[in-house]
Amino acid sequence: SGCELLDLLKPAPELIINKNEFEVPSSGDRCTVTVDANYEFDVVIPEDAAEWIKSNISGTDGDMVILTISPNKGYDGRTAEVTIKLKNYDLSETVTIVQKQTDAVLLDNADMVLSYEAGTFTIPISSNIPYEVTIIGEWISQVDTKAMVTENLVFAYEGNDTVSDRVAYINFKSIKGTKRATIRQEPHIVD
Repeated sequence: SGCELLDLLKPAPELIINKNEFEVPSSGDRCTVTVDANYEFDVVIPEDAAEWIKSNISGTDGDMVILTISPNKGYDGRTAEVTIKLKNYDLSETVTIVQKQTDAVLLDNADMVLSYEAGTFTIPISSNIPYEVTIIGEWISQVDTKAMVTENLVFAYEGNDTVSDRVAYINFKSIKGTKRATIRQEPHIVD
């Protein structure tokens, strides 16, 4: 019949994209994918990524897909696979979006007051980037523990035999800046 002959004369479906993966900073970005297709296509964003990835088809021939990636305020990276699919054909390409996390060093109990007696204290820390610890105050030292500790740093402090309170600082320096814990120790007051 005539319809079958027209289907035979249609060109075979083609779909080519110029890039299959984008690494996006935590601040977000716009990613452009050039699409070479001989039929109309759709952009399919996974449901769990729809709130942080938006798409727009543009270009003179509708041959560019612009993916707008929102900032990632979370402390974990995220990944999504966006599908570019020909309409009415079983032909698709996948674009993987890998977005970095928000880098942070977070301190709990950053300021504390210690009794005049010697002892130890713990500063819970959460980090997804490397950091270094600097102690400003000769009466505090970091305690190395034998157990694998990922979030609690333990420090020892000397007794304060003076009649004045004293202050020390512990700095946690990373590429995102410095966080400071302020440690105050009470004086030894004898009645």
